[in-house]
Amino acid sequence: MVQVKEIRIRPNTGDHDLLTKLNKAQKFIASGAKLKVTVMFRGREMSRKEAGIALLKRVTDILEDVAKIDKAASMEGRRMSIILSPR
Repeated sequence: MVQVKEIRIRPNTGDHDLLTKLNKAQKFIASGAKLKVTVMFRGREMSRKEAGIALLKRVTDILEDVAKIDKAASMEGRRMSIILSPR
């Protein structure tokens, strides 16, 4: 059975907080789990979806040596998510 771990971030998450979460993400991927990265939008942030796309792009760039994209970015209500799997 494949386990899916999730990391949730906001469009305006700070650099250090993001790197801390991505260190945890690397441990999830190293253990063989798939990773779902979700960007949660609230209020006016919905009008800036491109900020969410840029953030997910940055996440995939940081994790590209350990993970590959299973499912590209998609919007589900107020959440935008991608699924990554171990290389």
